[in-house]
Amino acid sequence: MRAHNLKLLAKCNTTESGVTPGHVSESHAKKCAAYLSENWRRSGLGGLMLRAKSKSKSAKSGKSFLLEGFNTYNKTLGDFDANKQRLHTLIVKNHKLGVVRKRLPGFHDIEVELIEWLNKLFHRRVELWEAHGLRQGPETQGQASFSFHQDTEEDEDVLYTVVVKLTADVLGEPPSAMRIVGQAVDFMYGPTAGASATFLADLFHTSVAPTSENEHLKMTYFFKAAS
Repeated sequence: MRAHNLKLLAKCNTTESGVTPGHVSESHAKKCAAYLSENWRRSGLGGLMLRAKSKSKSAKSGKSFLLEGFNTYNKTLGDFDANKQRLHTLIVKNHKLGVVRKRLPGFHDIEVELIEWLNKLFHRRVELWEAHGLRQGPETQGQASFSFHQDTEEDEDVLYTVVVKLTADVLGEPPSAMRIVGQAVDFMYGPTAGASATFLADLFHTSVAPTSENEHLKMTYFFKAAS
């Protein structure tokens, strides 16, 4: 893993952690976090209810839509629990991006910002392929915090990962962190809502066990080269 990462990182300018810090609009992040906090279920089969903006009962676009979590990814920091993982994760497959862009406040605004950011950072046109919502905290390490893995495991064409922390730290709270295998230091997220981490998707990386007692909401965006 270390040799693989060093080979990749040698080809690009990066920080000591292997992750490039960034920031999207705080208002967009807070808007997304507020909707998630209100509508993301913590019981039953979980999922996020995306309410229709249209009041028309006859239009297909007017129906509410349940965005579900995943429950088969066992590379977690804590003891894996499939039933709980479904509660604390969300998966936005490519064919669902359209409805999520329309109904999840802030999601598309953040996407647009990130596309511009990646274009400037890597001088490459990209498009969003998939996204994952995560509810991370001390109680969800077996579901939403992940051990060593790559973000190209399911699709090797994914180029870049950007994780956006949608919630702000409270004053004095230890920062949320992640680690790129082989790097000298861990990456620490900024304290404000909208702080982000950008890295090459093929790098082996891991979550860092939280030292804060607080829970945070994150949205992970996966990008491919634009078609």
